[in-house]
Amino acid sequence: MQRHNTPRVEKQGKRIMQKISKGFYLGSIYGGYLGFFVLMVGGFIIMISGGLFDSYYYQDEEIILVGGVLIFLSFIPLIYSTVMWCILTYKLWVVIQDTTNRATPGQAVGFMFIPFFNIYWMYQAIWGWSVDCNKHIKEKGIICPPVSEGVPLAYCILMCVGAIPFVGYLTGIAALILMIIWQNESINAANTIIEKQ
Repeated sequence: MQRHNTPRVEKQGKRIMQKISKGFYLGSIYGGYLGFFVLMVGGFIIMISGGLFDSYYYQDEEIILVGGVLIFLSFIPLIYSTVMWCILTYKLWVVIQDTTNRATPGQAVGFMFIPFFNIYWMYQAIWGWSVDCNKHIKEKGIICPPVSEGVPLAYCILMCVGAIPFVGYLTGIAALILMIIWQNESINAANTIIEKQ
């Protein structure tokens, strides 16, 4: 019996990668973010309705506890989203490893967890993938539209600017939209490269 999630399949005697499922990864990543947001906001609303910040009237500790549990549970979809983001980033880097790259798939993901260094590395792992992918397409002579290099660069800049207090509220939504655009385009390019192998 063939496993559904086999990372590589045989095609005319040559081992190639399976295509990346856009619906699964984008749905998992952004569905998880949505779940986190809904549970977090819902938890805060419930805690406030239970009188959390009301020092003059009776506080309903049970309602406040329910809100606290929802806030705690909100981190489950957030962790799931983060894991799926890491897996997708890893898979994207695997696709272009035939040429000289600035990073291996493991480095691309792993270095993002190094404090402070990850600010620099974000540019290499995200914007750098687009640059290296376009180089890969050109070197291999693959007929594929080039991946935008401006979108991931703008995303990285917005994420850095978003670290400034209160500015992040303004840049966060724009950064999220840019990341969705970049991941959609990147998956399309990666799948085209896989097909042409």
